[in-house]
Amino acid sequence: MGYTDHMPQLILLRHGQSIWNASGKIAGLIDVELSDDGRAQARTAGKKLQSIHIDTICTSTLKRAVQTGEVIRSIMGENIPLKQSAALNERNFGVYSGCRKSQLKSDLGLDVYESSLSQWDTHPPEGETLKMVSKRTNTFLHDFVEPALLNGKSMLIISHHHTLKTLVMLIDGIDTQHVGEIKIENADPIIYNFNIQSKAYKLGTLAADTKSLL
Repeated sequence: MGYTDHMPQLILLRHGQSIWNASGKIAGLIDVELSDDGRAQARTAGKKLQSIHIDTICTSTLKRAVQTGEVIRSIMGENIPLKQSAALNERNFGVYSGCRKSQLKSDLGLDVYESSLSQWDTHPPEGETLKMVSKRTNTFLHDFVEPALLNGKSMLIISHHHTLKTLVMLIDGIDTQHVGEIKIENADPIIYNFNIQSKAYKLGTLAADTKSLL
C-alpha cells in the first residue's frame, strides 16, 4: 500500500539473521553481526518495502539492526535518515547471553527455560523482564514515534525479537499474559497504517493478520 498524507505508516522489522541466530546462540545485548543469509534477508525486505514512502529509519544501536537498516536504505535508493536508539536494543538476557539455546534447555529443563523468557514479569538471572523492556519501548512509541506519525511521517523501526514483541503488544492491545506468544520472524515487515484523526493503528497489506502474530 502506498503512502498518503492522511495515512502515514509504521513498519516494524526484526533484523536479518545474525551469525548467532544461525548457530542457535542467544545474543541479547552482545553486538554480533548479520550472517550472509541475514544480509540476503535484508535485501529481500528492502525490495518488499520499495513501494512504501519511508521518511525515517530508526534502528537499535546494535550492529545487526544497523546493518539491516543500511542494506534496506541502499536497496530503496533514497537518502533516508537513519537514526539509532538504545530504547530499541534487544532484551538483556543476563547470564543466558552467549549460551546455546539447546544447552540451556537441556540444563534448565524446557519449562524453566521457556517461562523465564516468555512470562511478563519473569527474567533470566541478571536479565530483563518483558515488563522492563516494555517500559522503554512504550516511552519510545509515545515520545518519538507517534509525534512523527501525527505529522504525517512514515517510519521504519528495525529492532529485535523480544523488543518488537512488546511494541506489537502495545500497538495491538494484546494482554501481557500473551506477549510471549507473539511471533516475530527475521526481516519480515509488519506494516501498520496510522489514522491521524483517531490515533488508531491498523495492519496494512504487507502484514499478516493480527491473529497470526500470536
